[in-house]
Amino acid sequence: GDVHCIEQEVITASSFQEAHELVLTTRHLAAACQLQCLRRGLVARRKVAALRAQTRAACRLQCCGRGLVARCKVAALRVQANKKRILQAKRIVQANKKRIAEETAFNVDTQNSDFAYCSSPEGSALRDAAIADPCSFDQDRRLGEGGFGIVYQTGDGKAALKAVSLRNFNKEFDDSGEESRKAAAALVREARHFRKASAKGGHPNLLRILAAFTMGGRACIALPLAAGGDLHRYMSLPKHSGRLPLTEAFSITQQIAAAIAWLHDVCNIAHRDIKLENVLLLLREPVGDEPGLHAVLADLGLAVDTPPSSLEEREGMCAGPCGTETTMAPEVINGDPYDPTPADVWSFAIIMLAMFSPRTPDEYTCDEHRYYAWSSAADAEPEDGAHVYEVRAYGSYVTLRNDAAAKATTPGTTAIAKLLQESDEHDRKPQELPAAVLEALDRMLCIDPRSRISAADVASLLKG
Repeated sequence: GDVHCIEQEVITASSFQEAHELVLTTRHLAAACQLQCLRRGLVARRKVAALRAQTRAACRLQCCGRGLVARCKVAALRVQANKKRILQAKRIVQANKKRIAEETAFNVDTQNSDFAYCSSPEGSALRDAAIADPCSFDQDRRLGEGGFGIVYQTGDGKAALKAVSLRNFNKEFDDSGEESRKAAAALVREARHFRKASAKGGHPNLLRILAAFTMGGRACIALPLAAGGDLHRYMSLPKHSGRLPLTEAFSITQQIAAAIAWLHDVCNIAHRDIKLENVLLLLREPVGDEPGLHAVLADLGLAVDTPPSSLEEREGMCAGPCGTETTMAPEVINGDPYDPTPADVWSFAIIMLAMFSPRTPDEYTCDEHRYYAWSSAADAEPEDGAHVYEVRAYGSYVTLRNDAAAKATTPGTTAIAKLLQESDEHDRKPQELPAAVLEALDRMLCIDPRSRISAADVASLLKG
């Protein structure tokens, strides 16, 4: 409006002086307008800069808050993990104290109430006959040797004596003394667990103790004689060629599953060394289509008591490798604290696989694991080249398990069935095996012990 008025005045100006003044006024006005625009821009820029500064400050504050929350959460998780490690360490210390107490408290006196035991008058007579027999420990009566003792047959051929030498028991600073004390403690532990099982009424598929006593510088436990030998030796007979008939394999599997379930649930005992050599066969007359084999679970020398609590409370009660490497569960091989009950289920699955779909030793002489198709132990020792098959097979199975777990729906076949189908190193294919066995194997051979089914569930699956 001012510009328009100036233009009108320029038109009507009567002299040069008036026109010049009007031009100056116009210039001043334009400069004022430019100055006003600059001021407005400066104010706007200042406002924008202030808003940006406030936004950055708010973002930094928010990030600091998030970082503080995250750090608090991490600190809480660390505290929780430390508490869990401390609890596991306490359990391990308690277990070690208990083991040391068992080793140091063992008394070689025959009247030791913690060891001396007779289940019946038959057991007393067996003990007296063994003590009176000067040939009880002759080499021609020797049946075999384990990690913690030598097994002899009694003179009448009706029982077996598992004996541990006590000659070096009191040698404090000698390796032989340490070994003697460990063997004696294992025998005491085995006798105690057998007695506990007997007190619960016993189980037809768990070996029972007849007597426990000391004689001739040895600690002994008397057990029923397994005339059929152990399962590993039975599978090695020429008539089997390393492959059990399906009916026999299924019958033995059912019997051992029932024994493990009873040991876990009724006695609250974990075996910790389930393998073919610790399944003994008592001969009996065949009943109908049932084979004349009565399988019993033996050797409780490494067994431990398990509290009747939840899996979370039992987790970490054992630590360090224990048992036989070829049948150890992954968590045992890794040396992590573990619950021995699901570890038993894994070991049982390995011997099931050995019975139903073994590798033939005659064809694969490089395999020191013999009938065991693969084992988590193979994954821990791949450097020597002798376990190439086991490493590959175990890795294939882990991959198949992970693939199945990644799918929302259950795959059409179990991972173990797929593995056996694709393998050219097994002479028995999945279509020949009972569906219950394949399902049980797949649910037992879970890498995560918390995902494995219990021994009772295995027994139930095999019954159905």
